[in-house]
Amino acid sequence: FQAEDGIRDLVRSRGLGDVYKRQVWIGSEKRGFSRLINNEFKHLKNENTSAFRNISSFFEDWEGNLWIGTENNGFCIVKDGAIDDIFLKDHTILNISGDSKGNIWVSTDGNGAAKINYDREVTFYTENIGEFLLSVFVDSKERVWVSSRNKGVFISYNQTYFNPLTDTIINKSGKIPLNTSVFFEDSKKTIWFNGRENPSTIFFVTENSLSSLDIPAENSMVVDIKENLSGEIIVGTRNHGIFKLDAVTGNFIRVSFPEDIFVHNLFIDSKNRLWISTHNDGLFIRVKGDTLLLNKKRGLFDHTIHAILEDNQGDFWFTTNKGLFTLSGKEIECFINGDCISVCLLYTSPSPRD
Repeated sequence: FQAEDGIRDLVRSRGLGDVYKRQVWIGSEKRGFSRLINNEFKHLKNENTSAFRNISSFFEDWEGNLWIGTENNGFCIVKDGAIDDIFLKDHTILNISGDSKGNIWVSTDGNGAAKINYDREVTFYTENIGEFLLSVFVDSKERVWVSSRNKGVFISYNQTYFNPLTDTIINKSGKIPLNTSVFFEDSKKTIWFNGRENPSTIFFVTENSLSSLDIPAENSMVVDIKENLSGEIIVGTRNHGIFKLDAVTGNFIRVSFPEDIFVHNLFIDSKNRLWISTHNDGLFIRVKGDTLLLNKKRGLFDHTIHAILEDNQGDFWFTTNKGLFTLSGKEIECFINGDCISVCLLYTSPSPRD
């Protein structure tokens, strides 16, 4: 895929082959959905070509089916590598989550929240939460969280009715989270999320209380929240740097990283290294307190990185405005250890039209 494909997200498919066979799914804004198997692209085709336009989200259910959310065209459901159904046509799907019962939960732009059960029966929820949502998230306790545009965060304990978050738990924060775009659950079952109306605030829920912590940077927009293998909470912001939760003080402190970088997202690899993808500033890797930069001079062919994936062989995959590429784990280790001054590009793909 090349720049005009507008690749934005990358997920690894499970259960479609053994761990020695790479299977990577790539969604694009213009030309749809393709699967890379053993270094060969297979493009999914359908009579309704618009079904694959403007892909917004992915979700893999417990049976291994892929639910592909789109803008204005609902879902395309892929089963066993082939198109199984076009579902919820004319709906804009923003993001997707799932529970242990096999229900698919969806946030939409104009139709509220939707729950789709195993038989693909749909229930829409708009009471209290409204029609225009930003995100949906199902936690390990089967609670469903939604963020409604300009209305705040709502939670459902019984999957039938949504209550304002601050009506069901004690608000120790003194602030109301609005326009949340990022939810994250850590290993201790704490729920972390942002609020765009309080851009320098991180909210978190433990037990039955809502608390918040401020990031030491004014007007910082939180774009991602992750937990590393040491249990540290890491927060990425847009143009205000990277922060981590200090175990001693209980406050967020700045990580040594340039403050003026437009961060896209964070990724923790299997060796507990923090990867930071950016808009037009390359790819950063945090290793034992040091920050290493991969850019065009060191082997990358684009400075904008959207998504990062580590496969079962320890190799890394990246989506960019100029296509998809992969770097071997050995090349990365060589670069990190200082034995190589650049990395070697392993694979790029042609356009599906070719």
